[in-house]
Amino acid sequence: MMFPLDELIARHRMKVEGIVHCGAHLGQEAESYEACGVERVLWIEAIPELMERLNERVYPLGHTTVCACLGSRDGVEVSFHYADSPDRANLGQSSSVLPLGTHRQLYPDIGYIGSVTMRTQTLASLVDSNWPWDVRPNFLNMDLQGYELECLKGAEPILGWFDWIYTEFFEDPLYEGSALMPELGAWLQARGFRLAEKKMFGAQTREATNEKWYGWGDALFARERPAR
Repeated sequence: MMFPLDELIARHRMKVEGIVHCGAHLGQEAESYEACGVERVLWIEAIPELMERLNERVYPLGHTTVCACLGSRDGVEVSFHYADSPDRANLGQSSSVLPLGTHRQLYPDIGYIGSVTMRTQTLASLVDSNWPWDVRPNFLNMDLQGYELECLKGAEPILGWFDWIYTEFFEDPLYEGSALMPELGAWLQARGFRLAEKKMFGAQTREATNEKWYGWGDALFARERPAR
């Protein structure tokens, strides 16, 4: 997360009851969640090889995990592409259902090293089957390498649970076929969420700066009215 959770809570006076984290990787945010007093967290990760390390990190905190490939519908067959770099530092962080787009030029050392056929599951069905607590989650965190809007479409039956949606977004097509920020923002706005703040990774514009343009960032969307 480019915005630390404790800073978001302070700025927006958030009360986080529970978190659904889509694109868990190795649970790098676990300690941040714990420090903020969030005990109810469901982590969702598509790469089976990462689950053991993820579980070792989050199970001691009382969190739960599930290995699944998210999508807008249940049971759609897709090719999930594994990404890595020669030094193995990427370790699947750039993996996606979508083919690489401008990512190839921006990060030439990272590429797909293999793929596996998976069947998608919707966030609504996964949360219904795997959320073990009586209190509903109200914070959704997505880091899905261009598949965020597909995940949201599959979350519509439970979208009203969430007061806050924190998501990676793209202003350039790092992944072919990914929804860019205007489309993602419009979809959420139509369902009662407003953009609270966003931050680009790297330069904001290509002009008048020596920084590189990376074309992606993180954004926080807030429900216009309380969900409950």
